[in-house]
Amino acid sequence: MKFLKCVGGIFFMAFLSACGGGGGNASAPISSVISPSIQANSTVSTIRINSNASLLNADGTTSLTFTIFALTSGNASVAGATIDLAATNGVILSKSSVVTAETGATVTMVAVASDQTNRVSTLTASCASCNASPASSQIKISGANIALSSSGGPALLVGGASAGLSATVKDIFGVALPGVSVTFAATDSTILGLSAPTAVTNASGVATVSVLGAGSGSASINATALGNAKAQPYTSGVASAVLSTTSPANNSVVVTNVAQSIAVLAPGATTVTFATTRGTFANGATSQTVIVAGGTASGTLTSSQAGTATVTILDSLSRTANLSLIISPPVSSVNKILLNASQTTLPVASGSGAQSSLSLTARAVLFDGVTDQSVANVPIEFSTSGGPGGGELLAPAIAFTNSAGFAVATFTAGSAASIPNGIVISAKVQGSGVRTGVSPSNNDVLLTIGGQALSVAFGPASVLGESSDKTLYVQAYSVQVADANNNPVANQLVTLRMRPVAFSVGPACTVVATYCSEDVNANGSLESASEDGVRTVTTDTTTGSCPIAPPAVTGTRDKNLTPQNSDGGSVPATVVTDTKGIASFDLTYLKGSAFWVVNKITASVSSNGTETSKSTVLRLAASVPDVDPKCNLPPSPYNF
Repeated sequence: MKFLKCVGGIFFMAFLSACGGGGGNASAPISSVISPSIQANSTVSTIRINSNASLLNADGTTSLTFTIFALTSGNASVAGATIDLAATNGVILSKSSVVTAETGATVTMVAVASDQTNRVSTLTASCASCNASPASSQIKISGANIALSSSGGPALLVGGASAGLSATVKDIFGVALPGVSVTFAATDSTILGLSAPTAVTNASGVATVSVLGAGSGSASINATALGNAKAQPYTSGVASAVLSTTSPANNSVVVTNVAQSIAVLAPGATTVTFATTRGTFANGATSQTVIVAGGTASGTLTSSQAGTATVTILDSLSRTANLSLIISPPVSSVNKILLNASQTTLPVASGSGAQSSLSLTARAVLFDGVTDQSVANVPIEFSTSGGPGGGELLAPAIAFTNSAGFAVATFTAGSAASIPNGIVISAKVQGSGVRTGVSPSNNDVLLTIGGQALSVAFGPASVLGESSDKTLYVQAYSVQVADANNNPVANQLVTLRMRPVAFSVGPACTVVATYCSEDVNANGSLESASEDGVRTVTTDTTTGSCPIAPPAVTGTRDKNLTPQNSDGGSVPATVVTDTKGIASFDLTYLKGSAFWVVNKITASVSSNGTETSKSTVLRLAASVPDVDPKCNLPPSPYNF
């Protein structure tokens, strides 16, 4: 058989070259032609979806993998069935359809980070021309989190002072989300009242309302944002029935080594016991019992270590109250800033006006040589330099650290790309020399606004297709465009050029020798006096070394370039990348060119006046059914 002759007398790698493979990574792989799926689909009775999990984080990187099975009525796996896929609620599938193997077919799902809503997405798998009902699988998308804190504790007096309820909303990365609407509702409006039913988070991701005691009893306030909900319980009653703190407010900041008085209202009780998780009371211990006089009592707390002190109060009537205090060194003690960014690269603003942003978090600390203690209420100045001047901005210019010692700013990209690490963000304590880039603080943050198309890569499909009339091969390709930080570049125009760079001679399905293209100067025009009949021996991997000046004529002059450009097939002139920076295209060529033509495909992109290109060299492949067990392809058209 001619196919076996392809193997005899040459190495296995030469077989790949002769039978459709190329040298190194320059050739397209050989595989069976995709058979029509209609016949396979007609045997499908059931579709099954298996997944490795049912929860997906909305971080844009974590993915879930699903295995799709097509089964007959006897539960046998069907190979070659085409299954269409769709998903709801803002997720991205790696494929819109799959072709099953006996082991099924896989597809991955990613939830974009731009949508932090907690939600459920439904993956649906269906097939045309089959008797199977669509299969579905539900996946929980985990996005933003919400945390609640109440000033003044959970005890309220009917008609008395209100308590502040704060809801902090953060994304899946733990970064505060400003501008988010939070809904508040009481489980029993006859017991609890609210100052407003909704509030919007500030720059620190915090939305606050006031809660009032409307009647005696226990109830909760439910806070809901971006599909996530939390509940804060309260007890409301008349003054004679409630143990409550009157000062300081819950989550107040207390300076280290400064005594803080804690006053409580304990009507009817004889004693009150204070206990703390951090610091000590006036007796030098972590708990102290004091006498109630006139319905009130007080204790004094002092702590030398920063952190959160949880104070539990218990009176002689077994009533309890809790108070959280933030222990922080004085503002003047800050000697270090730790500045971090939620990410260091972001895309340029789109033509539609959509912008991309990242968060910068500065932590003010007192470094004592061993530990870092967070400092609250510190004014932090943010500044930027080195940007391209395309409308990028940093805000606010100054922010105060919260109870945990953090101040947050937002950097928003403009319409111009920057050089890698070309934007410098700094932070300093207002009115002092404490700043990033100066020890013991950490370094400034270096940012990059992407969008420069500086990298192009090729990738062929692992399956070779053919036209419906069986005269053409169709090789699917993808080109990927990334910027200077390997971020995908969307909506990028890619220009494709292709020409034959070599041709081969030999009987059917057997490459005997390979020569450089006669078009040595690659201008597509035949210079008959110098190019026609040129024979320069080469290989798939050395076509880049073909001469650019015509050598001596050693072959037959036929008044045509060998091979002609049309012998190499065709690709589209341009393609445009999708949101993943990928564009797909087909290389289509006559079956009679398989084995005998070596092509060079070049993809070019342009950004900011700079053109970048990438080329790949491949021998036109043949499918296995056309070669084995019988060679059905013609000999080289260049055997002269």
